[in-house]
Amino acid sequence: MLFTSGLLAVGTAGFVGCGNSTVTLEPEAGGLLPPPNPTVDLPEEQPPQVTLSGVKPWLDTQTLPIEAWYSLYANGRCIGFSQITVAASETQGASLLRLTKRDILEIPATADQPIERREIVLESLERPNGDFLRFTETTKSAAKVTEAAAELLRETLSATRVVDGKSQAVSLAWPKGAWGPLGIVEIFRQSQMKPDEVHVAQVFFPPLSKFAKVEFKSGSKVWTTLSSSDPAELLPVETTMEIDGQKAVTKNWVNDSGEIMKSISQDGLTMFRTTQADTERIDGEIQSAQLVASKIAVGADAEQLNATQVVFTVDSENIDPFTILSSKVNQRTKSLSAQGAELTVTRATPTEPVDELYTQDAPTPDYSRPIEADSPQLSKFLAEHPADESGSASDSALDTATVLTKAVHRSLKKSENSRQFFTATETLQNEAGDCKAHSILLLAALRQRNIPARAASGL
Repeated sequence: MLFTSGLLAVGTAGFVGCGNSTVTLEPEAGGLLPPPNPTVDLPEEQPPQVTLSGVKPWLDTQTLPIEAWYSLYANGRCIGFSQITVAASETQGASLLRLTKRDILEIPATADQPIERREIVLESLERPNGDFLRFTETTKSAAKVTEAAAELLRETLSATRVVDGKSQAVSLAWPKGAWGPLGIVEIFRQSQMKPDEVHVAQVFFPPLSKFAKVEFKSGSKVWTTLSSSDPAELLPVETTMEIDGQKAVTKNWVNDSGEIMKSISQDGLTMFRTTQADTERIDGEIQSAQLVASKIAVGADAEQLNATQVVFTVDSENIDPFTILSSKVNQRTKSLSAQGAELTVTRATPTEPVDELYTQDAPTPDYSRPIEADSPQLSKFLAEHPADESGSASDSALDTATVLTKAVHRSLKKSENSRQFFTATETLQNEAGDCKAHSILLLAALRQRNIPARAASGL
């Protein structure tokens, strides 16, 4: 028997038999018909919660000062860091708060511009409940300085911005309950959102001197990775900022205290909560990259080249030459200004004593002679790294050198540049060192493995 339909219609059901005769059956009380669909009570959609400034404190002033550091990445490469500080006002104590956000960014090199370090400092003076009073913002780079300032008087914000010596002024009404430039940080801490909530607020955006409508939409807690610690269970919050119809979306992960631990913007900028030590290292790497990319012309005529001693005056547009030009056996550097130095170079003679570890080698050097051959610390270090990258013993000098180079990098913490020199043994004992210390340890390890190596430095 073939059914005319896979569903039984409400009322009567018709069946068609092989003889093309139709039999009509009335529905039985036993339930040929399916039961009616149960009533489903859908929860009413809750309107978003409006988060206003001036309602309640967004932090406990007893915990001041508060500091947070974040490392910044773009396309998988570290490009700088942010530091956020909240402290009591120097004059009025905790009744007024000074919020500071400091950004250090590396601007990539171009055809006519070397790597540039840019610093942006924003300071906002507010009450503990988020009521905004005034702010200043300064952007410094090698090429120029941009300054902005604004003050709120009787619900009117008066702002000025100075770019290339030209001043621009604007006045606009301040909406009641709007937050200042660091409002997003404050809102997260004040609201301490729960899963599946929606909050909205207005936040002042200094670059455009406009107010942004910001929507915070939380999900369910998830485990997520962080940069320098174990994974943490955090609340994901999608933050949408809208100005003049244009939207920018950022996904933040916050802890139970409302502190941002990680964020990713729609343009790929990633921010991780980190430590002060890590941000100092990042800043040092940016400055080092800037110095390496900078070129300073030092010229001399034929008469000077034949002289016993020559004095050069070195000027730069964006860096301090004194930090680049080191003092050596035949070279002395004197600082003249923030961007100028005096370099005195004396002709070297073969009779002058030369330390093979720290300057050019002697006229007939032995690049394979072991250094600190009886050092137990160095012997232990070598015993811990006996193989090539595949984990097996290798007769290849390149494989061995590669392993030792990476071992030195992993074993030592980077310290600030110093004019003091440490032996390989002292560096291993300190477990840290500057670039010279790293090089000297690698030099000693290579020679112990019968790989000729030497150190060279100077202008």
